[in-house]
Amino acid sequence: PMQAAIEAGHIFFVEIDVQGALQLRALGEPGVYVFIAPPSFEELQRRLSDRGTEPPEVLERRLKKAEDEYRERVKYDHVVINDDLDDAVAEVRALAGLGEAMT
Repeated sequence: PMQAAIEAGHIFFVEIDVQGALQLRALGEPGVYVFIAPPSFEELQRRLSDRGTEPPEVLERRLKKAEDEYRERVKYDHVVINDDLDDAVAEVRALAGLGEAMT
């Protein structure tokens, strides 16, 4: 489906983990690679804790993985800070040519 959409001139969004994105990039898959980052790791921890969906040991593993993945952001075309959801969505849309970024 992704290839068909691209060949038809459509924009195709893929939400994928860092490992998968870097594999696609290494394979030469065209695209605009955007890393979505939290405003801070403290905020990420707060957001995940507030959900109350994971025990502390799982939360700790997720935060460690997030720190590891954050170091890979330099391999992306753009980094969008998800401080405000509407602003982050607008920025991604602008990067995709679907509208202007909000400031």
